[in-house]
Amino acid sequence: MDNILSAAAAAGLRLPVTELVAQRYQSILASLPQADHAAALIALERLNPGKRLGDAPDLLPP
Repeated sequence: MDNILSAAAAAGLRLPVTELVAQRYQSILASLPQADHAAALIALERLNPGKRLGDAPDLLPP
């Protein structure tokens, strides 16, 4: 998303929805610093109790 926002800025554009998504993604990563892009899925599952993708436990890196 940083590349998208950088390209937009270089073109003199603002992408408000993309900016919001990027901010939310950064807050997700900050809350799960040991996780990679899978942190987004874990965060979504935590926001929606009782809804999961699969039935295996979360396995975050140490």
